[in-house]
Amino acid sequence: TGASASVFVNPAGASRLIVLAPGELVQEGNTATGGKLASAIPNPVTAGASIMITVKSADAFYNLASSNTLVSLTPVDPAAPASSFNDPYSTAPASMNLVGGQATFSVIPVMGESKLTKWVSSGTYFPAAASGAVAVSPSGVVKLQILLPGETAAPGRPHYNVGISSGGKTGAPAQQTAGTPASIVVRAVDNFWNRTAAAPSVLVFSTGAFDAPNPKSFTLTAGSATATWTFVTASTGGYSLWATDQASALTVSTSPAVVVGPAAADRLQVLLPGETAAPGKIAAPAGKTGTPAVWFAGQTQQITVNAV
Repeated sequence: TGASASVFVNPAGASRLIVLAPGELVQEGNTATGGKLASAIPNPVTAGASIMITVKSADAFYNLASSNTLVSLTPVDPAAPASSFNDPYSTAPASMNLVGGQATFSVIPVMGESKLTKWVSSGTYFPAAASGAVAVSPSGVVKLQILLPGETAAPGRPHYNVGISSGGKTGAPAQQTAGTPASIVVRAVDNFWNRTAAAPSVLVFSTGAFDAPNPKSFTLTAGSATATWTFVTASTGGYSLWATDQASALTVSTSPAVVVGPAAADRLQVLLPGETAAPGKIAAPAGKTGTPAVWFAGQTQQITVNAV
């Protein structure tokens, strides 16, 4: 038996890309893993933290090979726009040329609610390649989020301001019916609307004058809680709810106005002169304010009867 002299093997021309998230390592010649060391997995990161994604050029067998081609990097896979690994709310960095077969991009993931994110790179005449799946967790709790029926949480979705914000959710409040309980959700979230594990005690208030109890108090579990709210007064202009924590440590969240329609009529209301209808008022005299004016014999009076 015998052995040959060492043979130096040069890479072929660059025709592939290797995309490395922090924690991933190159293993040249490993075509099964796309040129990566299988045991080297991406490091977990926090939403809002800047991380570096490295793109390298390689030959068909994933040996590193120099190239100066222009490459792009995106958090949304163009070939799979509905992939669960996408982060459509993270900003894609500007394209750049490889220098000596390498480029490094700074990216900021923002979706961090039980999320795995991949970054996809492509270049002229180079097929697309993806980083490993990076586990992104929420950052610290900073604010509350209130969701009404018709609204759905969308972690990472801008804008990140508070108050009446369209950020962190999709949809619009559905019209409610007076007297019918509506499910509301309150979440303790980070700056990017990712649910955290915080469990504050919260108060929910309504602009509806006769809603009761107002406020309603409850405690979140693992950053979320579902409660019911009953609007009692019909209004085409609608009412808003807002949530605050009892320690006043988190930023208040306010819902858009929700239109409230009347329930089906099931009784009659009689209003005498001096009385005014007060929809939703349950304290005596229910449904009205004022007291009847003094009548004088022989005078004609106007009496109003409402179906309510």
